[in-house]
Amino acid sequence: MFGAGFFLLTIGLLVAGLMRWLHPSWWQRPWIRRALVLMVAGTLVMVLTRQLGLGRLVPSYRSPALTIASGIGGGIGVIWVLSLLFTVPLAGIVRKVLGFAARRKTEPADPAEPRSAATTTSGDEETPASAAPQRSAPQRSAPALSRRTVLETAAAAIPASGLGLGAVGVAGAFVPTAVVPRPLSFSGLPDDLAGLKILQLTDVHLGAFMDPSGVVDLVERARETKPDLVVLTGDICDHLPWLEAALRAVETLDPRLGLFAVMGNHEHYRGSLQTRRSYAKTRIELLDDTHRVIRVGSGKLVVSGVDDPVGRASDAYFERAIDRALSGAPSDAFHLGLSHRPSGFVALSSAGVDLTLSGHTHGAQVGFGDRSLLEPLAKGSFLRGTYDREGKRLYTSSGAGHWLAFRLDCPSEAALITLEKA
Repeated sequence: MFGAGFFLLTIGLLVAGLMRWLHPSWWQRPWIRRALVLMVAGTLVMVLTRQLGLGRLVPSYRSPALTIASGIGGGIGVIWVLSLLFTVPLAGIVRKVLGFAARRKTEPADPAEPRSAATTTSGDEETPASAAPQRSAPQRSAPALSRRTVLETAAAAIPASGLGLGAVGVAGAFVPTAVVPRPLSFSGLPDDLAGLKILQLTDVHLGAFMDPSGVVDLVERARETKPDLVVLTGDICDHLPWLEAALRAVETLDPRLGLFAVMGNHEHYRGSLQTRRSYAKTRIELLDDTHRVIRVGSGKLVVSGVDDPVGRASDAYFERAIDRALSGAPSDAFHLGLSHRPSGFVALSSAGVDLTLSGHTHGAQVGFGDRSLLEPLAKGSFLRGTYDREGKRLYTSSGAGHWLAFRLDCPSEAALITLEKA
């Protein structure tokens, strides 16, 4: 926790140093220095209220209003400080390149020493300059913009664009969560399971940016899709006093094949015992390394769930967990697995799970199309979207909620999975 605060403070000081070194004219402006201080302060306040909980004074998520305010302010601060970390040096490079080009343009074409202005040459004779025909120098109009103004504008446009993108991303965090159709095809899918609709709710983070009324609104919109099965794949709630009310709202969907859930790391952080008690008061069945067999016409659907490893070595954990979960499960069925972390996909697919539904990553909250923008930097992390492994599939949802008030081309979602025959 202290490491996050120290890291953010270090980034802020680095940005200040870069700006003072590369752009002294900017650094001399008091409002720029004050804005940078506010950005860094906002990030530190977010760390205190969300991670450290301000000690015993304001425990994390006991005050949702404070949490939301710190999340908004801190989110803006984090995004803008990180944006400046990359754009301030880039603006310095642009300033240097354009300045060099401008100086080259104003240099004389012939670098040789110019001839004496006292004489002009005609053939082999030298004629006094005073005798040469006098030509009036053309009158040049003053440039509309000075070279310095152009340089400053070009350099400033880069961090300004970065800050603008940050603002767009912050605004994207407050777009209502959409119910997004996600059709997935499978070879060998039983005929009676074709067209089956599974509503996945994950990473709502109730208490951070959504309260029970927000869940009610999402449920009402999801009701129109008439899902056959509803699954919750973890990190549903951070403010546990709100959990039961939210689960009651989800329960009203009353899908014909039932409601199932697994816990995420945040349920363990906030209180796994209290979370289990809240689920036990509803018809949403919490699957802790176990499975249920559901008859769908002449076909069978196995729904299994694995608990979150919460810091344990995930690969070995998931292998053991899915072995326990599928113990005694029929092999002639379509297997749906619930795992909060997509890192469980390798173990679940190896155990014969046809479709794994996960969340946890939020798609890194920056995307391009239906993929995370950080996908190339995190190979094998299954950050967002659909993945295939030897005919077994994974869908990683970007989640209905978020930690940081920032989503850039990675909107929040409640995924509506529809099973189709390949």
